[in-house]
Amino acid sequence: MTDAALRTPLYGEHVEAGGRMVTFAGWRLPVRYGSILDEARAVRNSAGMFDVSHMGRVRLQGSEALDVLLRLGTNDLRKVAPGRAQYTLWCTPDGGAIDDLIDLWIADHDFIVVMNASRRDDDLAHLEDEARTKDATVVDETMDTVMIAVQGPEARGIVSSLGEVPELPRFGVGRATIAGVAAFVSRTGYTGEDGVELVCEAGAGPRLWEALREAGVVPCGLGARDALRMEMGYPLYGHELGLDISPLEAGVAFAVSLDDRDFIGSDALRKLAQDGPPRKLMGFVCEKPAVPQPGDEIGSGTVTSGGTSVVLGKPIGLGFVPSDTSPGPVSLRTRGKEIPCELRTLPLIERKRPKKKKTKT
Repeated sequence: MTDAALRTPLYGEHVEAGGRMVTFAGWRLPVRYGSILDEARAVRNSAGMFDVSHMGRVRLQGSEALDVLLRLGTNDLRKVAPGRAQYTLWCTPDGGAIDDLIDLWIADHDFIVVMNASRRDDDLAHLEDEARTKDATVVDETMDTVMIAVQGPEARGIVSSLGEVPELPRFGVGRATIAGVAAFVSRTGYTGEDGVELVCEAGAGPRLWEALREAGVVPCGLGARDALRMEMGYPLYGHELGLDISPLEAGVAFAVSLDDRDFIGSDALRKLAQDGPPRKLMGFVCEKPAVPQPGDEIGSGTVTSGGTSVVLGKPIGLGFVPSDTSPGPVSLRTRGKEIPCELRTLPLIERKRPKKKKTKT
């Protein structure tokens, strides 16, 4: 480990639990504690938790804070309201993705912007540039807080058993007290399972982590998180998103609102939408043992991510292929071998969403 590598406030808990630590985006984080597949199964079957404190958390406040985020984001925050979160992207003027982010709308004129760790410095500068001429204050709270993602079919029930937690809709945001720790709570997720993200003061993070562990939530590392998001076809910045990749190519066109407003990159994205992207993101499932690697060839396209599916029990991956490509048999060319695969639309697995509670009128 280099001296420059950062540690989250939960670093001691990871080491004590036997976490295998690696450097990711400049942070020392656990890639696994035991078996990556066992950790991923815990999330699919019960509840697992991830230390995502390395992700940027930047507070944006002021009467023009919403205007700043509307100017930067591909998604239209006016479609939601305080107490909700929204997935969005920031783009360059030519439509490349600067980052994909979550905006947490805490209250009137009060937001937390959650960004990828590898993009935090650039995102922060980009946000400060846009806010400089507006009534909007930018404060980076990353180093002062902890963020824990609790995911799985039993996740919300376990979290609620530890304190006072509001009943949130999908992409809802609120405040909670869990195991005596005050926290912001949001219901988004990066695994395809239901669950919540908890943001609390850094010093209280270890107490909250330990309370969740004692309640039966399984600590999980980066390896399980990557495997789970690949099953769902969720992009990872630097793999399925980048400065040379547009949101319309990466399968997140749902987060691009081109209707009645302009934002940075909107002209380029309108033209791309009209002409049609030259490539698209698809998934694949290998029929024989393989270790798909970024840069491998998949059919007439290129692999961006590879791993193993705990649900399918087979090697899987994501890749960009020509936009006219159809699902079907293809070959993965990796390490001088050709592996038979099936190219599929995303997601690679289906997960059931909790049914919405009916309200009485």
